[in-house]
Amino acid sequence: MSHITAYYQLQKLPADIKKEWKIKSSARLDCTRHFNLLDDKPLNQFVNRKGQMYFYCSAPENYVTAKAKRISDIGLTHGSKNLSSIFIPNLEYSEYGYGDYGNDCLLFKLSNDLSSIDMFLIKNGKHLKKQYFQQFIDGELDEEIEQIKQQAMPFFNYQKAS
Repeated sequence: MSHITAYYQLQKLPADIKKEWKIKSSARLDCTRHFNLLDDKPLNQFVNRKGQMYFYCSAPENYVTAKAKRISDIGLTHGSKNLSSIFIPNLEYSEYGYGDYGNDCLLFKLSNDLSSIDMFLIKNGKHLKKQYFQQFIDGELDEEIEQIKQQAMPFFNYQKAS
């Protein structure tokens, strides 16, 4: 059974591409590849007028006021919009996290230095996010993830600045 309905590969761009596109932030992660089974584009509000989708990776204390129990480890924001907090509940598997966006579940695979994040969206999975997270770290979604990654397409062509 297919669970994952969209995939986004977020990466820090190489210095030469950042320079060409006048990107100065070291916290910026651009969507370089994606796959979407949905008719709609759930993260469309995060695409700028050039057609780029990117997020800033930051500590949640910069923008979240909540009880300490609910504060996440990392947050993904875009300007004044918050995509999701990333919770890392098991430090033995600190490369895995989860969050939510609207009614959707988000699962995250993080590089150690946060230079890349694979983000998987499960439509209407918000209320089962902890269960999906357990399947994620146990490898039960690995085959599905591999198939989706093989079908992923470039999100934006960074080769030619306008």
